[in-house]
Amino acid sequence: MTALFNFQSLLLVLLLTICTSAYFHAIFPRVMDQNKDNYFVSPFWKCARVGERLSPYVSMACLVMAVCMLFLGLGGFGQRDEMGSEERKRRTDRCWAGLGVRFQRVGRV
Repeated sequence: MTALFNFQSLLLVLLLTICTSAYFHAIFPRVMDQNKDNYFVSPFWKCARVGERLSPYVSMACLVMAVCMLFLGLGGFGQRDEMGSEERKRRTDRCWAGLGVRFQRVGRV
């Protein structure tokens, strides 16, 4: 399954892109600043800006994502297939509750 259809995977890809872009911009600032209008580099330059300016929030989001993946078994490394869908929903809700996010489950029509 691609990261577009799984919300947790999409957040993971976004966090990794932000962190990697901020690190690359710290190491090679001239390369990204000179090419910030480039069609390919521009999204990474913007992710680097988000990573630099919102670094405490990005680091907290990375820590929460790591806890969810390591300790709650939501990493998608073969563990997802072993647990049932209700157990997965319960663990996901518990992980998001740590951030103060509440979801209301809606049944299928």
